Amino acid sequence: MQDISLSLITPFLSQDNIKILWLADENILKIPHSLSNPSLHLVTNRYDLYQEATEKKLHADFNDFDFSKLEPEHYDLIVYRVSKERPLVHYIINQSFHHLKSDGKLVLCGHNQEGIKTHIKNAEKRYCTRATLKLDKQFRTATFTKNEKEGPLLEDKSYTSLREITKTDGHTFHTKPGLFGWNKIDSGSKFLTENLSRLFTDAKLEKGPLLDLGCGYGYLSIMASTLGDFEITATDNNAAAIAACKKNFELHKVNGSVIADDCAKGIQQRYNGIICNPPFHAGFDTSEDLTDKFLRQIHHLLKRGKSAFLVCNHFLAIEKKAEEIFWKVDLDSRNNGFKIIRLVR
Repeated sequence: MQDISLSLITPFLSQDNIKILWLADENILKIPHSLSNPSLHLVTNRYDLYQEATEKKLHADFNDFDFSKLEPEHYDLIVYRVSKERPLVHYIINQSFHHLKSDGKLVLCGHNQEGIKTHIKNAEKRYCTRATLKLDKQFRTATFTKNEKEGPLLEDKSYTSLREITKTDGHTFHTKPGLFGWNKIDSGSKFLTENLSRLFTDAKLEKGPLLDLGCGYGYLSIMASTLGDFEITATDNNAAAIAACKKNFELHKVNGSVIADDCAKGIQQRYNGIICNPPFHAGFDTSEDLTDKFLRQIHHLLKRGKSAFLVCNHFLAIEKKAEEIFWKVDLDSRNNGFKIIRLVR
């Protein structure tokens, strides 16, 4: 389901004869069909949005909102539907000031329950001006005009930098704010890795091509790499995840590759095994469509007779959905919050 905020920011994105920068993350599920503004520049950390924009012949870049690649004082308008991750929001508010022309405008949009009121107050301090507000049911759209006075930088936890973190299990990873479970080991992933050796043994999975679908910073890949002679492909839709996973593959000397892709749609290889902690959120909303998308791709990429291992929250009805397309679906194990499912093609 499309976030309603898209309808609120589309009029800004459609303005003619001004230079517009649109910063879009996981809260933007689709690009408006009618949007074809040649003066619009989309920067997104989502590979699927980047592909869609390219197909629509929009000017687009795929990266982790790298402002160093953008011209300073270049844009008349910057539009941003705020993200879940507070350091990222602060980082974008900080950097946008230097990339707007004098009297240029920053537009922020978000739901009242997502912290938009606080973000507006913080942006007012950064821009040294009061916001012009538009209220739409539970959403707020705020416009800030750049003047000569620059306020203090907001705390963004050095958002652009990968940082080395040693997890509670003693393993070291490169990670950063904005990535799922970036400063801890996700409980679901930990549960799966605790059972991987047994699962691989039962499935006679010892070598060959192995896929980590939705790899994040590469935790599952790295743990799996110690259990056999695998050539691991790790793929994710998120630019920060790709950068961190590549760094971690180098750090842990993993035999394999890291690929940016939309749920592995561009990957042609078939795999002896697939490991996955599938996402069930699109931005701030829970999405069953994502679960369906992952299941279809797993079936497509798995060799016949081979197994995929998923970990997910109890409330996701993956078994029922999977039974429609897989030869065999087993609930392997469960703990207080998660379950491991084995899928056989």
